[in-house]
Amino acid sequence: MAHTKLICDPDWNLFTGTQMCYKTVINRLSFDDAEKSCQSNGGHLVSIHSEAENEFVVDIATSGVAINNESLTDVYIGLY
Repeated sequence: MAHTKLICDPDWNLFTGTQMCYKTVINRLSFDDAEKSCQSNGGHLVSIHSEAENEFVVDIATSGVAINNESLTDVYIGLY
């Protein structure tokens, strides 16, 4: 999740409830490496603060995602 923007870069999704950009990254990383990867892109792992935000994150995290013909089963979130 990156800081507040009204328009998101390609491959990012704007959630109007927070006016923040979110990106789903499909890499098998440890929690710490996932957070470092987010920081290198100017953000952090998502920290969910409402049911609407949770639904948005679930939608973008599961929309058409498959890794080597396997379903996505693990998603990291930050605890901020």
